[in-house]
Amino acid sequence: MSTLTEWWQPYVTDYGCERPSRLSQVLAETFPVQPRAKRLLDIGCGTGIIGLYCLLEKKARSVTFVDVMQEWIDITRANVKTKIENGAISPSQVNVMDPMSFDQISPEVVDQHDMIVFNLPQYPEDFAVQSDLSKFKADPVRGRYRLAGPDGLKLARGFFQWYARLKQPKPDAIFLLWSILGKRQIMEALETGTFQWKIIQETPVPLKPEFSSIAAQFFQDPEEINNRMLAWDGNGWTNTVLTFRLMDI
Repeated sequence: MSTLTEWWQPYVTDYGCERPSRLSQVLAETFPVQPRAKRLLDIGCGTGIIGLYCLLEKKARSVTFVDVMQEWIDITRANVKTKIENGAISPSQVNVMDPMSFDQISPEVVDQHDMIVFNLPQYPEDFAVQSDLSKFKADPVRGRYRLAGPDGLKLARGFFQWYARLKQPKPDAIFLLWSILGKRQIMEALETGTFQWKIIQETPVPLKPEFSSIAAQFFQDPEEINNRMLAWDGNGWTNTVLTFRLMDI
């Protein structure tokens, strides 16, 4: 009997403790690799799925992988090694950096790339159930880089500030955010930076089940239904993944 192939299986073998998510799939598929944007800096690389997808499917010339957690760097290195050994990519196309947060990446490293992709942490503490909060807070690194403040936008604001400080010209940056964080709140966070931005795609996706109760609360307010871009299909909640592009002014 044949088994269903997961979307990520052609690209990564080792997925550690977490399989690549639907959000990772949306980010990989909506990422625009253009002729002038062939050198990719993959921040928060996790398993390496985004960068490997762009190398194999979107013909990126090279990818630099970086993540804040050593365990994910080790997993990325293993997945990259597998692709090199089977001839899918060459060693010259990849660079896996030692673990660091995005704001520790030097301007010199950023300057070597044409585009940035960031799988941005956006888990809002205000939406989390107690069991999730306890799990994240038990690990200082996970607590800092998975939980994203009360509204889920803490890491996004930090990334926008870091991006704004990069010297010009700077590479465009691609990231995505859940609409349940609030489109109005997201726009307010973006307006704090000295850069241009646009939404390049809106993708409806099922909402995480653990956010169902908060979605039901928002659904009681007509303004919040639109702001959070929520829909109920009779079986579950849907919100929208917004793919953003930051651009130099």
